[in-house]
Amino acid sequence: MEIKESIFLVAEEAIRLNGAAVLENNDSYCLIDDNVAGIYYVCAKQFDFDVYPLIKDGAKKENTVAVISLSDVDLRPLDEFNKVLKVKQYVYRGPKYQIHVPYEIKEMTMDDYGYLASHYVRNGDDEAYLRNAIERGVLKAVNVDGEIMGFIGEHPEHALGMLYVSENHRRKGIGTALEKAMINKFIDDGKVPFDHVVLDNYKSMNLQKSLGMELDSGCIHWFF
Repeated sequence: MEIKESIFLVAEEAIRLNGAAVLENNDSYCLIDDNVAGIYYVCAKQFDFDVYPLIKDGAKKENTVAVISLSDVDLRPLDEFNKVLKVKQYVYRGPKYQIHVPYEIKEMTMDDYGYLASHYVRNGDDEAYLRNAIERGVLKAVNVDGEIMGFIGEHPEHALGMLYVSENHRRKGIGTALEKAMINKFIDDGKVPFDHVVLDNYKSMNLQKSLGMELDSGCIHWFF
């Protein structure tokens, strides 16, 4: 599969890390099925063809569908999906961070599920999604005197995400420390640190820039 633009990184990581199958790769588009993460990718430089049959093929497999384009294409929502998110991808290509914060950053366990579930909302399958994340050991939390102040995680497609800081503990550098710790973990694990930010989430965009994350051109539509 010869697609080297960095916007397609999420699909390339699915192949490299999850052994995702390339279903079709032609001059117009590439289809990738990641059975491990339950994601069906449709990648194209330009969507100058009817993309909807391809998306519906993914929906029939009961997978999440990611439509990835080098252009800022707008795709209308489909009735088959409950939610559609248009996001930008940020990638970190620097060295590991030195982290100096007066907080304990620990791996979350099932004992933390109640806090996690009350502060993270996804798409209706939250319980299974969050319990799976805990079981995979991909969630980190800032803990002070037994109190969780915030957390961050890794999505099944190997993207950084799920960042949350309790309202009364914001502006203390907790979010920055959590993301730096997760970036370091990605580097240690041989993964490329990247994340997806919803277009109107300006606070998160500013955080990515402050951390040296590079913004990719193009966009990704997530269909759930």
